[in-house]
Amino acid sequence: MAGLNAERYLAYGQANWPQATARLGRSNPASGLDLANKLPGMVMSKQKRLGIFLFLVGIALLVIAVAALFRAQVAHQTRRTRRTSVPRTVQAPASPVATSAVSGRAIRLGPTAAAAATRLPPPTPVPTAGPLPSRPSAPLRIVIPPVGLDATVVEVGWRVVRTEGEAHGMWDTVAAAAGHHRGSADPGQAGNCVISAHSSDAGGAVFRRLDEVADGDVVELHTVNGQRYEYVVTTVLTLDELSATLAEKREHARWLDPTDAPVLTLVTCWPAWSYTYRIVVRANLSAP
Repeated sequence: MAGLNAERYLAYGQANWPQATARLGRSNPASGLDLANKLPGMVMSKQKRLGIFLFLVGIALLVIAVAALFRAQVAHQTRRTRRTSVPRTVQAPASPVATSAVSGRAIRLGPTAAAAATRLPPPTPVPTAGPLPSRPSAPLRIVIPPVGLDATVVEVGWRVVRTEGEAHGMWDTVAAAAGHHRGSADPGQAGNCVISAHSSDAGGAVFRRLDEVADGDVVELHTVNGQRYEYVVTTVLTLDELSATLAEKREHARWLDPTDAPVLTLVTCWPAWSYTYRIVVRANLSAP
């Protein structure tokens, strides 16, 4: 009886095998084995396509990031170029000829930054300010209300020094006062009135907050004869002196050159603990 049943099952399987293999899309019994062998390859192919897709996405994101970085760099360079552009100035008058105390040879110097500040090492304040100016139109006091500045102004000159084998002029500095550059314009007069001071505690920190001055702020200059002049700030610059070339420092110094229009230029070293930059503030004389 058991043998009869086995024969029936075998006969049933032989009769229905073609239909079963047809449903699998194959015409031979080995199709099931072929499908099992090909299945890992199909899975690997999907993984490969996914990997290629993710790789392309990564490349696209990298290109986008590089483009954004490039645009940011271009924008930064544009702003830096705009902020460090040099104003158009008139031709400076011929500077007097002086003799270098170091080399003994004649060099041309003058009371302008082009001659006196081609190199700007950290200034050394003198112990005390010189006597107050006696010239009636000379500046005696500077006031910048927005940054709480109210300081005495004294006149400062320049001297011949030697740096890296070159003789050049350097402006003197004073402690606890602002220095009006000798030869620059007096307040209210046509020309460039140049005043510098220290930002560090060692120099009295007179211009400690000069970097906080903004366009539109008013700077007051009071003279010996009691006159008061107002200048309105138009430009605030931060100039890199540490990495600047000698040619770039000469360009920076042109902000202190003579001008036709009555303007005021304020200068200090910044930040107070390193002196690696110069803050330059330019202001125009306000109409009375």
